[in-house]
Amino acid sequence: MDELFEAVTLVETGKITRFPIVLVGSSYWGGLITWLREKVLAERKISVGDLDLLRIVDDPAEVVRIIIEAHAHAGTELDHPGSNGT
Repeated sequence: MDELFEAVTLVETGKITRFPIVLVGSSYWGGLITWLREKVLAERKISVGDLDLLRIVDDPAEVVRIIIEAHAHAGTELDHPGSNGT
């Protein structure tokens, strides 16, 4: 969890180049995302854009597609914090 939230924070604040943060397994990560949406977002501790940095997928082919798409856009919108490169 520490590494996940550190990566999200660094991307969100523009401290590092934007890259896809892919969480594999909706049954595993779903509870965390629900909590973030229903508690943390509802209490305005994060923004909707912060949640948009996370992608949850179940299909390995989807993971590959997301990574390939990110590399194809490298140097454009994925490098700019706050853009929606997902």
